[in-house]
Amino acid sequence: MEIPIFLGVYTILLVGIVLYGGLKHRPKARGSVTIPETLIALSEVTVIVAFRNESKQLPLLLNCLQRSHTLPARWIFVNDHSDDNSVAVFGDKSWGISVELLHLPRGKQGKKEALRVGMAQVTTKWVLTMDADVVFDHSFFTHIQKLPEADLWILPVILVAENPLNQWQEVDLHITNAVNVGLYGVHRPVICSGANLLFKTEVFRQVEDWEAHQSISSGDDMFTLRAFRQAKRDIRLLSDSQVAVYTPATRGFLNFMSQRLRWVGKTLHVKDHLATFLGLVQALFSLTFYGCLANLVLEQKFEQMLIFLGFKSLVEMVVFAPYFFRFQRFGPWLLLPLMQLLNPLYHFLLLVLAPFVRPRWKGRLVNA
Repeated sequence: MEIPIFLGVYTILLVGIVLYGGLKHRPKARGSVTIPETLIALSEVTVIVAFRNESKQLPLLLNCLQRSHTLPARWIFVNDHSDDNSVAVFGDKSWGISVELLHLPRGKQGKKEALRVGMAQVTTKWVLTMDADVVFDHSFFTHIQKLPEADLWILPVILVAENPLNQWQEVDLHITNAVNVGLYGVHRPVICSGANLLFKTEVFRQVEDWEAHQSISSGDDMFTLRAFRQAKRDIRLLSDSQVAVYTPATRGFLNFMSQRLRWVGKTLHVKDHLATFLGLVQALFSLTFYGCLANLVLEQKFEQMLIFLGFKSLVEMVVFAPYFFRFQRFGPWLLLPLMQLLNPLYHFLLLVLAPFVRPRWKGRLVNA
């Protein structure tokens, strides 16, 4: 009896949040059709890119700038004490584009400090933060200027594995983002990424709470979202390939775990009660799922076990398909059944390691 109840509740929640919320998010983000809204002007946008040791990725980003149909007013790159050839990339005159290169002073380090240095130079109405390892389509900024004004825009960041054998790394993030899109549709988002985050400069300067998280080296994006949310500002989210940036997956399991531990750490530090509640719900479903599975194995009801796993996998593949297909992530979508079987164990491992393991980023330990 417990299995039908589990599957029923699980299906209702997934359909309600991911499918229904996903459908509602777009009209909610775009605003009223009958009352035209002011659109974002690219002439009032500054892009800030903090980077450290990105000599291989920066040429790809600069190439995107070259190919863009239109560009924002300013590009500010802030060097966080790179010890590779990152700075030399900007010395190549063949790029033919105008960018500003700043350097983080001695005694300061980390992405958050680099972004603050960049923000101090901003005079435009809008700031778009990007990571140095992203790429985007040539029409990206054409579509950015079609967005209605809001205080904060959460835009899609899509993880892409360069090697098909590493596509398993994408699955958990795509699932998390799909749920976040749905949550925005029915209530509000709980996560964002500074790799593609657009906000009003004046509002950011009014609401930022730097002193509250200055000692934490990671999480500039999540703390920004918290500050805007607590100030009850207009936060919007759009999951659309036209305004998406794409970032490569890590190489190797240890780098993957280090990245995820950083993400878990900054999420925990933000102390969002909704995110905490959702985490507890997820843990409850994971325990119930494994409990049902173990019970079927012990009772040797293998046919029922296959039906149970098959139905759960079918529901997940149908519910998450619109998100995966929107960004053409067909390979990771096919891995959903396997990864959803293993994900509870992986999440448990992250929670166990988080209090004891300090992850590294670009050769540095992350301050928690």
